[in-house]
Amino acid sequence: ENEVYKLVRAMIRIRQSCSALRTPQDQNATILTGQSKQLAYWKLHSDPSDASPRAVLVVLSFSASPTTYAAKYSMPSGTAFVEGQAFVDVLDPERKAVVYGTGDSKYLLVPAALSASNVAIFVPNDFVRPDDGDSDWLVCS
Repeated sequence: ENEVYKLVRAMIRIRQSCSALRTPQDQNATILTGQSKQLAYWKLHSDPSDASPRAVLVVLSFSASPTTYAAKYSMPSGTAFVEGQAFVDVLDPERKAVVYGTGDSKYLLVPAALSASNVAIFVPNDFVRPDDGDSDWLVCS
Protein backbone atom coordinates (compact mmCIF):
# COMPACT_ATOMS: atom_id res chain seq x y z
CA GLU A 1 0.00 0.00 0.00
CA ASN A 2 1.25 3.48 -0.89
CA GLU A 3 2.70 5.26 2.21
CA VAL A 4 1.39 8.70 1.21
CA TYR A 5 -2.11 7.30 0.67
CA LYS A 6 -1.93 5.52 4.02
CA LEU A 7 -0.85 8.71 5.86
CA VAL A 8 -3.52 10.86 4.20
CA ARG A 9 -6.18 8.26 5.02
CA ALA A 10 -5.02 8.17 8.64
CA MET A 11 -5.04 11.99 8.89
CA ILE A 12 -8.59 12.17 7.54
CA ARG A 13 -9.87 9.50 9.96
CA ILE A 14 -8.07 11.11 12.93
CA ARG A 15 -9.34 14.60 12.08
CA GLN A 16 -12.91 13.28 11.80
CA SER A 17 -12.69 11.67 15.24
CA CYS A 18 -10.97 14.49 17.21
CA SER A 19 -13.06 17.66 17.54
CA ALA A 20 -10.07 19.75 18.61
CA LEU A 21 -8.42 19.12 15.23
CA ARG A 22 -11.39 20.69 13.45
CA THR A 23 -11.58 23.97 15.38
CA PRO A 24 -9.78 27.24 14.64
CA GLN A 25 -8.55 27.36 18.27
CA ASP A 26 -4.75 26.98 18.38
CA GLN A 27 -2.24 27.70 21.11
CA ASN A 28 1.52 27.72 20.63
CA ALA A 29 3.36 24.94 22.43
CA THR A 30 6.74 26.27 23.47
CA ILE A 31 9.46 23.71 22.80
CA LEU A 32 11.50 23.92 26.02
CA THR A 33 13.92 21.12 25.17
CA GLY A 34 14.37 18.90 22.14
CA GLN A 35 14.63 19.36 18.42
CA SER A 36 14.77 23.01 17.36
CA LYS A 37 13.46 22.58 13.81
CA GLN A 38 9.89 21.94 14.91
CA LEU A 39 6.52 23.61 14.95
CA ALA A 40 4.43 22.50 17.91
CA TYR A 41 0.97 23.73 18.79
CA TRP A 42 -2.09 22.67 20.75
CA LYS A 43 -5.41 22.29 18.97
CA LEU A 44 -8.22 23.07 21.42
CA HIS A 45 -11.98 22.83 21.67
CA SER A 46 -14.31 24.11 24.36
CA ASP A 47 -17.68 22.52 23.53
CA PRO A 48 -18.96 21.08 26.86
CA SER A 49 -21.33 18.70 25.05
CA ASP A 50 -18.40 17.05 23.22
CA ALA A 51 -16.59 14.37 25.23
CA SER A 52 -13.54 14.19 22.95
CA PRO A 53 -10.19 15.50 24.25
CA ARG A 54 -10.10 19.26 24.89
CA ALA A 55 -6.46 19.57 23.77
CA VAL A 56 -4.33 17.72 21.23
CA LEU A 57 -0.61 18.41 20.64
CA VAL A 58 0.50 18.57 17.00
CA VAL A 59 4.25 18.42 16.32
CA LEU A 60 5.70 19.00 12.85
CA SER A 61 9.41 18.43 12.27
CA PHE A 62 11.11 20.28 9.44
CA SER A 63 14.45 18.48 9.53
CA ALA A 64 15.32 15.79 7.01
CA SER A 65 16.06 13.37 9.86
CA PRO A 66 14.03 13.99 13.02
CA THR A 67 15.94 13.32 16.22
CA THR A 68 15.03 10.83 18.89
CA TYR A 69 16.04 13.14 21.75
CA ALA A 70 13.65 13.86 24.60
CA ALA A 71 11.41 16.88 24.09
CA LYS A 72 9.50 19.02 26.58
CA TYR A 73 6.51 21.14 25.52
CA SER A 74 4.48 23.74 27.40
CA MET A 75 0.88 22.77 28.23
CA PRO A 76 -2.12 24.96 27.36
CA SER A 77 -3.40 27.08 30.21
CA GLY A 78 -6.74 26.19 31.73
CA THR A 79 -6.64 22.48 30.89
CA ALA A 80 -7.24 19.85 33.54
CA PHE A 81 -4.32 17.54 32.82
CA VAL A 82 -2.73 15.92 35.86
CA GLU A 83 0.84 14.88 36.51
CA GLY A 84 1.44 11.35 35.28
CA GLN A 85 -1.32 11.47 32.68
CA ALA A 86 -0.29 9.58 29.55
CA PHE A 87 -0.55 10.80 25.95
CA VAL A 88 -0.07 8.67 22.84
CA ASP A 89 0.88 9.59 19.27
CA VAL A 90 -2.17 8.44 17.30
CA LEU A 91 -0.06 8.04 14.14
CA ASP A 92 2.49 5.84 15.93
CA PRO A 93 0.96 4.28 19.08
CA GLU A 94 4.39 3.11 20.29
CA ARG A 95 5.29 6.78 20.94
CA LYS A 96 4.08 7.88 24.35
CA ALA A 97 4.37 11.08 26.37
CA VAL A 98 3.57 12.05 29.96
CA VAL A 99 2.41 15.18 31.78
CA TYR A 100 4.63 16.33 34.61
CA GLY A 101 4.65 19.33 36.88
CA THR A 102 1.98 21.02 38.98
CA GLY A 103 -0.20 24.10 38.84
CA ASP A 104 0.64 26.41 35.96
CA SER A 105 4.03 24.71 35.52
CA LYS A 106 2.92 21.61 33.61
CA TYR A 107 4.74 20.18 30.63
CA LEU A 108 4.35 17.30 28.22
CA LEU A 109 7.51 15.21 28.13
CA VAL A 110 8.19 13.01 25.11
CA PRO A 111 10.96 10.60 26.16
CA ALA A 112 14.16 9.98 24.21
CA ALA A 113 14.85 6.95 22.03
CA LEU A 114 11.36 6.73 20.52
CA SER A 115 10.96 6.23 16.80
CA ALA A 116 11.65 9.39 14.83
CA SER A 117 8.73 11.06 13.08
CA ASN A 118 8.11 14.19 11.02
CA VAL A 119 4.46 14.38 12.17
CA ALA A 120 3.06 13.50 15.58
CA ILE A 121 -0.39 14.03 17.09
CA PHE A 122 -0.41 13.43 20.85
CA VAL A 123 -3.83 12.73 22.41
CA PRO A 124 -4.61 11.81 26.04
CA ASN A 125 -4.34 8.03 26.27
CA ASP A 126 -7.82 7.57 27.74
CA PHE A 127 -9.41 9.23 24.66
CA VAL A 128 -8.12 6.89 21.94
CA ARG A 129 -9.12 3.59 20.39
CA PRO A 130 -7.92 1.53 17.43
CA ASP A 131 -9.42 2.59 14.12
CA ASP A 132 -11.64 0.15 12.27
CA GLY A 133 -10.03 -2.37 9.94
CA ASP A 134 -6.38 -3.24 9.68
CA SER A 135 -4.98 0.24 10.36
CA ASP A 136 -1.96 0.75 12.60
CA TRP A 137 -3.06 4.20 13.87
CA LEU A 138 -5.50 5.26 16.58
CA VAL A 139 -8.48 7.62 16.50
CA CYS A 140 -10.23 9.63 19.21
CA SER A 141 -13.00 7.78 20.99
